[in-house]
Amino acid sequence: VEVGSLFLWRQLELSVPPKATRRLPVPNLLLLLQLLALLLITLALARPTRSGGEPPVDHWIVLLDASASMEAVVDGESAFDEARAHLAARLGSQGRLPARVTLVRVASSPAIELARIRRPESVIDAVEALRPAHTGADWARVPAMVRGLTLAGERTRVTVLTDAPGRIAAGVLENVAGGMIDGGAD
Repeated sequence: VEVGSLFLWRQLELSVPPKATRRLPVPNLLLLLQLLALLLITLALARPTRSGGEPPVDHWIVLLDASASMEAVVDGESAFDEARAHLAARLGSQGRLPARVTLVRVASSPAIELARIRRPESVIDAVEALRPAHTGADWARVPAMVRGLTLAGERTRVTVLTDAPGRIAAGVLENVAGGMIDGGAD
């Protein structure tokens, strides 16, 4: 192929800029501040917790079933002993404990053993001293008692330690407003 002149081709070659090389942007203080603000807003919206996912609690109400059925022994340990051990383990754990703990012994006549105690050691001592009754448990009186223990605006957790958690939690405590209901003697 014959070309009359290379003059136009050389001008075209000079007008096309060379390919840009990839490189990081120049550090900019304003950009870094914006990224930091974005990170903080993201963390605030995510609401991270340190308590293993459980929301913090101001008042923990423990309902310990002290009926005769809790004396039944399975694998060498009674359900009452298992409930006491479970409660002692939760109170002795290094996790975030509630500000106050209330212990209610549910027997034929439910009774508040400790109310709004701030020291877990006191609750553990009281739990060790408890014994099951040789009667049934009067769960019908418990909801009114629990409502009387709660305060408006207070984050309250109600834990039921019993050998029949499904029946008790579903049938009786569903009308205790404002509390989160745990169940069982693990």
